[in-house]
Amino acid sequence: MVAVKPAPDDFENEMYFDDAFQTISDAAQAQRVSSVHFVEVKTRTGTDYGTPGAAVTYTKQQKLRKTALIWLQEQEQYYSDLYFDVIEVWVVGKTAKIRWLQRCF
Repeated sequence: MVAVKPAPDDFENEMYFDDAFQTISDAAQAQRVSSVHFVEVKTRTGTDYGTPGAAVTYTKQQKLRKTALIWLQEQEQYYSDLYFDVIEVWVVGKTAKIRWLQRCF
């Protein structure tokens, strides 16, 4: 499984873009796999603005798909299964609750 660290609000940030590709490449090369999970991690400290997963809007999904497509075109391996997951993190005091939304878009 391949995971990408949480994105800053400015997705077009050049340094993050490069870091995300390197993270994906390193993980994929560590083990030859036929499937790839592109993972967006969203954190919230309350529910005033909805759930963390709700922050992964259609526009954000399109940006993630575009990034995945670019990365896939650079690979020498074919991946038969592609998944887009969201990990929701709720921070309450000194604890955190985590929910993994698999294959959600």
